Amino acid sequence: MTKSNHKISPINSRSRGENTREALIEAALEIFGRDGYQAASTRSIADKAGANQALINYHFKGKEGLYHAVFEYIAEQMTQGMGQIAEDIRKSLETIENQSKAEQTAFAIASLEKIISRLVHMMNSNLTKHWSTNILREQQSPTAAFDIMNTGPMGRLFKLCTRLVAICKNIPAESEQARMLSLLIFGQVHVLRACRATLLSHMQWENFGEEQMQFAENLIYQNLRAILQTD
Repeated sequence: MTKSNHKISPINSRSRGENTREALIEAALEIFGRDGYQAASTRSIADKAGANQALINYHFKGKEGLYHAVFEYIAEQMTQGMGQIAEDIRKSLETIENQSKAEQTAFAIASLEKIISRLVHMMNSNLTKHWSTNILREQQSPTAAFDIMNTGPMGRLFKLCTRLVAICKNIPAESEQARMLSLLIFGQVHVLRACRATLLSHMQWENFGEEQMQFAENLIYQNLRAILQTD
């Protein structure tokens, strides 16, 4: 299994059980994404992690618990990946009410571009390699795992982007237009990971490196401004 960008603490600062638990989650992230929940076997996950199969019951109370732990792991990594960006934007939103409409719009656009830039880089890291397949499966057939993301970092980020879109369009944040536009903006970023094979084939690229990533990012910025009809 390809190692993620997630840094594991030195072994002398963590217990053997903690390392085993994380190894099982990382193995499950790949195998659930590849095979789906029903087809994935706990034996194959344990073998991938180099752990005893019985430890899945010990750490997660079974297959379903492990599946939920995978989405808690994704949620945690998404929060860490975004860093302070989202929180800083939320705090700033509470202080711009007295600014001019032009200043508020400029802040909203700059904030959306910061979020897009961070997400583009996250979608191109090994950390998120198996995120999309798991998330897409939940989009098609939602389970309790969907709620972990929807009420967690993904849902909070959608709400934040919707508020920023509403500022630009001068419409209520709870309006259908604001909510749909935020989804469409997100979709441009998600396709970079979810449709990687099509992306490389259609663009005739051998890889999606820093140069290609910057090219895509700049186009998304252009689309963002066109969608929001800003200068």
